[in-house]
Amino acid sequence: MGQAVAAMSFADIATAYARDVVEGRIVSCKWHRLACARHLKDLERIGSEGFPYTWNPELVDTKGKAYQPAERICNFAQLMPHIKGDWAAQRQLIKLEAWEVFILASVFGWVHIETGKRRFRVADLFVPRKNAKSTLASIVGNYMLGVDGEFGAEVYSGATSQDQAMEVFRPALLMARATPRFCAAYGVTVNASNLSVTETNSKFEPVIGRPGDDRKRPALRHHLRH
Repeated sequence: MGQAVAAMSFADIATAYARDVVEGRIVSCKWHRLACARHLKDLERIGSEGFPYTWNPELVDTKGKAYQPAERICNFAQLMPHIKGDWAAQRQLIKLEAWEVFILASVFGWVHIETGKRRFRVADLFVPRKNAKSTLASIVGNYMLGVDGEFGAEVYSGATSQDQAMEVFRPALLMARATPRFCAAYGVTVNASNLSVTETNSKFEPVIGRPGDDRKRPALRHHLRH
């Protein structure tokens, strides 16, 4: 994660980035170009027959507050602090790069035009090492735990070992611990082994293996799994 992007709406940043990728100004792989091309094509399809989705509309959350989904997730991300390295020592907040804005905005910003439910339920991200993918996943986990408004949300950082599972959960825990305003606003309690919200019976915790794989326990209903 680097310097702050230009002072535009996050939705506009995402669309401008997609256009730069499609037009070859940003080098990317085939699948990323296709995702960007889909985004641009679907913007033109909004309101057409047989296309039930819209982009970053104004919605109302469970507390009656209006918001735009792409703006809310990206604004939330930039309220989270760095938790290691020089930027953490300087108490700096995270600044999203354009490709990170595109990921967050496209996943959260496309919603059903009638229900307001998210269009995309699964996102596959392939990011090289040392490009803050665990940090980005931690931010999304904290968002889904507190901000998303799901009652009984179960957010998991799953892996084949405890150390791997903690790669996402540990930064999320440290971010929450370092952001008391987030915890106070959404009722997040920072525990030793998980994050929880009593009001909504929600939790965020590390899990070894895929939730539901253990036949000795009922399958877990997960709101988000990394």
